[in-house]
Parts: sequence; C-alpha cells; structure tokens
Amino acid sequence: MPTTAETKRPATHAQLKYLVINYPKLAADHDPRTAHLVSAEPFGLDREARLAWAAHLLGLKGLASFSDLSALQAQYLIDRLAGKETKLDVELRRQWERLGVADPARYFEELKRSPRMRWKYGRQRLEQLNRWQIWKLVNLLKTRRTA
Repeated sequence: MPTTAETKRPATHAQLKYLVINYPKLAADHDPRTAHLVSAEPFGLDREARLAWAAHLLGLKGLASFSDLSALQAQYLIDRLAGKETKLDVELRRQWERLGVADPARYFEELKRSPRMRWKYGRQRLEQLNRWQIWKLVNLLKTRRTA
C-alpha cells in the first residue's frame, strides 16, 4: 500500500514527457489502451481527449493538466500505455471471469439495448463510467449473482 508521501509526490518531468509523447502515438493507431473502458470508444488525439482519458482511468471527475498528476497516478497511466496490468486491473478481470463475462464492452452494449432495463449507475450512463465505478458495478453484479 502506498504511503501518503508517495501519493502526494508530483509526477516527474520524464513521466509527463512519456505520457504526452506516447498517448497520441497509440491514439492515432486506435489502440484500445486509449479507449473508454466500457464503451471502447476512442477518446481522441487532442489535449482535452488526453486529459479525459487520464481522468477516466484514474476515476477523477476532471483533470486540468498532466502536471496535476501525482507520480503514482502518472506511473499507472504509463503502465496502461505500456500494456502492463495493475493489481486492480487483474482483480477486475478476475471478477469479470467469475461473472462469466468474456467481453465487458459487449456485455454493457447488450445491457443498454435491453428494452426493459434503463441502466444507469450513480446517475451516469454505462458508457460514462470510469474504472472505479466499473469496479463497484462488477462487485455489485457479483453479489447479485451469488445471492
């Protein structure tokens, strides 16, 4: 578990440079690492898209600049761009597997199309959820399945 000092330490210049250079390269190739976790829609190439992508992955309401990131947050984003799974990502994948869901994006699409269900979570449509909300939703679904 990271200490408070680790979570407050600002991102380094090298981390910020990596994010600013590598996100657009992957986004230009429509790499899924630069897409929304639920809808799989790309965020785009411009600065606002980069910041929306980062905020989405970190579970933030918004992000004004990459300079506002802590070193820990920046490293998480770098790991995502590099294709490395974090502990949270591994656990989220395990939860999906326990639910029997092979393709979460398609699963959410089917839920949205269901005429009897008006799916929202925390007053947000499914495609608007960030990774923390997805985590909470998966745990809720797991609980309902075992109940």
